[in-house]
Amino acid sequence: MQNFLFNIFKIGDIKSSKRIIWIDYAKFIAITIMILGHTNLNQTPYICLFGYIFHMPIFFFISGLFEKGASIGKSLMNVTRTLIVPYFVFSLFSFSYCWCYPILHPELYPNINSFTDIYSAATLGTLFMENRVREFSFLPNYPLWFLAALMVAKILFSIFHSLAQKLKINNPLYWIVISFISVFLFLKSRQIYYFSIDSALMGFPLYVLAYHIKIETQKRIFENYAIPIFILSFLYTLFVGMQNGAVNMDGGYYGKSLIMFYINAIIAIFMVISFSYIICKKFKPIKFASYLGANTLVILGVHNFILQCIKGFIVMILGIKISKNDLLSFLITVIILILCIPISKFINAKLSWIIGKKQIKAPSSDQIIHKSY
Repeated sequence: MQNFLFNIFKIGDIKSSKRIIWIDYAKFIAITIMILGHTNLNQTPYICLFGYIFHMPIFFFISGLFEKGASIGKSLMNVTRTLIVPYFVFSLFSFSYCWCYPILHPELYPNINSFTDIYSAATLGTLFMENRVREFSFLPNYPLWFLAALMVAKILFSIFHSLAQKLKINNPLYWIVISFISVFLFLKSRQIYYFSIDSALMGFPLYVLAYHIKIETQKRIFENYAIPIFILSFLYTLFVGMQNGAVNMDGGYYGKSLIMFYINAIIAIFMVISFSYIICKKFKPIKFASYLGANTLVILGVHNFILQCIKGFIVMILGIKISKNDLLSFLITVIILILCIPISKFINAKLSWIIGKKQIKAPSSDQIIHKSY
């Protein structure tokens, strides 16, 4: 199947051996769950409870793995290139189709009826990076809330890291205290949705934790214990983690307990990472998964457009009312992922500045097996 896809879309081999393929697998798993949720699969409590425990926390965690501890100036330059530019480019693109939201879902967009209201509200939501729908604003490409939240988390980390260097603080207790303060501020300001600050404050401790664990440390852990880690973490997540209730970082839901949210998220993250490591080491390369995992930023920016096109085709052209059907959600998700392959290829080849990265191509088999670290 994957060879068929890559023959159609003519995706070649990667030129750089610096990619860590098991991380791309982990990102692919998380982004797939995100799309499933956006196709209304989140109406199925069992799948929603399981996948949402880790699907967005793992992106904060993986971002923290690659944090270099740069100065505030360099961090701002990096954030601008890799987060702010993609955010506004994908947001502007979404203005071409955001008018359909109030039409397809009028109950979710009260008092936003005319085209003037729609585009005024979309403009305000984009500028303030607000991850909630209000009577006067909404984020036209709502999955982009994560870019805003990650931007805030990165800037906060840079500020506190620079402060630690200036004060010559080299104690883990410093970061533990900062993380507690982050959660405390969330509890005090959880109604402040501008710039996705609420989600950023909750994701910040995961970002900090990953920075201190580092990739090489994980390599030593998973080199010998990936299988037992996966089995134990999977069983915990399935039978214990889901008992904490619904989690949705975008919606501000963290289950019954914030403490359990973090415990569950960390264990589930290690579940996904250990599973990805096992797949990378024990099985043949899954080229489409590694490629899409390397292009999650593109998928984040364009999948909603594809989703609306599919919904529009089903409802307006075929005249079929979309019901909450799990099989249909899976089918739509597969279609979106397939279509994201040529879109990612085009953006990487022609518009790489949009995502702030060099060209990303599919990895070869040798690189997946021998260059995993």
